[in-house]
Amino acid sequence: MNRHKIASVVDQIAVKSTHHFSPENNSYVNVVIVGQLTGEPDNVVFEIKWKSEIGEHSVDITEAGLDKATVENDTLTIFDVDGEPLGLWLSRMVPVPIVVDWVAVVDKI
Repeated sequence: MNRHKIASVVDQIAVKSTHHFSPENNSYVNVVIVGQLTGEPDNVVFEIKWKSEIGEHSVDITEAGLDKATVENDTLTIFDVDGEPLGLWLSRMVPVPIVVDWVAVVDKI
């Protein structure tokens, strides 16, 4: 396993992005960190949850599933414990400073 690659994928998902969208499921997903990196292929690092019209879903992502990660265009594909791919679009929402300028005069009507 490539520990550097796994750590980089974890960093992209857990640190550098704040919103995760799964194009296959047409849904934003919730990424829950459930473990730290140990170097063991079957170590579960993330649980990914989402809702659809038919209910709630979740998959576990292990270090082996992160080691198999690929990137194509803007989609990061990782693999669940059953070897099924899960594509993610990663984005980051950042605060925008709000500055409102106005003249402190009340208009007379």
